[in-house]
Amino acid sequence: MKKNILIFSTLIVFLGVLTFIVLTNINFQNKASKVDSIKNDYSMAPYLNKIDNNSKVIVSLDHLKPFNPETFLYIPEVMSMNRCIRISNVDMEIGVHYLRSINHGLYYSVQPLKNYDGKVAYGFFLYGKNGDLDASWVVEKLPKKSNFESIKIGKTTMNDIKKIDPGLIQDCGLIMPNSQYPNGMQTDASSYHRLSDGTRAAIYYKKMNNSLVVCNITFQKDPVDFVHKLLPQDLALIQ
Repeated sequence: MKKNILIFSTLIVFLGVLTFIVLTNINFQNKASKVDSIKNDYSMAPYLNKIDNNSKVIVSLDHLKPFNPETFLYIPEVMSMNRCIRISNVDMEIGVHYLRSINHGLYYSVQPLKNYDGKVAYGFFLYGKNGDLDASWVVEKLPKKSNFESIKIGKTTMNDIKKIDPGLIQDCGLIMPNSQYPNGMQTDASSYHRLSDGTRAAIYYKKMNNSLVVCNITFQKDPVDFVHKLLPQDLALIQ
């Protein structure tokens, strides 16, 4: 009798341990499934069927979305990051309509936008193979380095710069308050401008007489080299 009770007790314990193992495994699988789902949401996989390197961007003036820099502009080199950090975020905000596949597992999308001045600008969004937003850029017309030769230190204002490159200045998140001047001097703002030769102009400003005045300008290689990544039909949009 005692032997039967011992066997029965052992069986109950065994079944209990087995049930615990099964339930733990199911819970683990559910968590893994959720993680995989999140990873897939962040990846390029749901968007690969949208890739089309041959289509031309069509601009519908009646359906242009306004450019909201605080929503999706991202410049990694100056640490300007907001809530759009992946392709899925960009898709929710403005849509992913013209998706291109370029070398080294990189992708970019193009989106016509209504700029602050009422003109058509183009948003370019660069993604890595996992769907992370590596950089973004909004521009009306691609400026040349020669366009900035007329800048005079201590005289040229930010309003003057807006006339050269309106797509990259006003209300677009590229003006960084309390930025650091290259030699360590504190400045009041800075702006960054991609140029036709693949370089990038960095302009630093000090506040003088209620205006932001240029105190320094440097030309460097664009760390993203965005201009040279554009397909011919997309580059033509901003030339």
